[in-house]
Amino acid sequence: MKNHLSTLNTNATDLTQLRKDLVVLFENVRKQRGLTKFGYVSGIISSDGDDKAERNIAILAEHTEKIRYTSNFPIFSATDIFTKVLYEKLEETKKPRDEREAAFRTFWGEVLEMGKITDIFMTPRWEASGGAKDEHKTAQRLGITIHYVENYESK
Repeated sequence: MKNHLSTLNTNATDLTQLRKDLVVLFENVRKQRGLTKFGYVSGIISSDGDDKAERNIAILAEHTEKIRYTSNFPIFSATDIFTKVLYEKLEETKKPRDEREAAFRTFWGEVLEMGKITDIFMTPRWEASGGAKDEHKTAQRLGITIHYVENYESK
């Protein structure tokens, strides 16, 4: 899944277009590989402050790789989608922090609402993230299988 996501339409300039592109990508992967399950890894990114975001992104990427290695279906997280180039092109990233965070919360809620995600993996400290808490509530409401990830030693 990571390889498919890295080729995602990088011409998107807003989250609405990116979400539409994700729908197409999920459907194509599902048809090509006959998949019935997709997993999304949720966790803290910017809730510790923008100065800690890079560290948290690296931690989320590590968790995603570990989960991907132990799962028998495609797994992805925000770290697989939002390259620096794509992130900087999105109009929502130029908005004030509270508006930017609201836009990303809406985006991830809509991604979960698409009905493509069957499993969500909540990484350590997810409760400290407003976005991850929203995703957890949405997953509960939609009946998405929720997995709670334990801490592990980074390499």
